[in-house]
Amino acid sequence: MPGHFVYYLMRDNGATGRLEVTIFPNTTEMGETGAGEFIHSKATSKQYIAANYGTFLNNVKNVLGL
Repeated sequence: MPGHFVYYLMRDNGATGRLEVTIFPNTTEMGETGAGEFIHSKATSKQYIAANYGTFLNNVKNVLGL
């Protein structure tokens, strides 16, 4: 179903500066299909999502089929 997704919030122990976003479309559990779409990594890009919010939202919409 387009637009349906699952999200999980996971916190690192301590301050790591990491922020990663992976979307698991059309599943009820993260491990159910093992198929997630990696959207953003602060560690790789050295930027927060807000630095390029339009691109981030477009990537989310593409994964969700919107």
